[in-house]
Amino acid sequence: MGLTPGGNYMTKETGRILREICEHEHEQSRPMLSAVAMGVSLDLPGEEFFTMAEKFGKFTGSRWDKEAFWDRELRSVYATWASLI
Repeated sequence: MGLTPGGNYMTKETGRILREICEHEHEQSRPMLSAVAMGVSLDLPGEEFFTMAEKFGKFTGSRWDKEAFWDRELRSVYATWASLI
């Protein structure tokens, strides 16, 4: 991505890029490719991932449902892209 590692600028730009990727994939009727991106210290994608999923009408569950939704979306990403390559 051409960003200097660390800091708020990198975090902000990474989020912006992932949002653009999410929107493009949604427009193409594909799963959220950003499901593969996780923070270093997180067990799940960041909150923005779930916010985007809600925006697309893909996720309406509680905070307890996040892991199950992410797992399904991640599996869908791998299955979709495996068939395209």
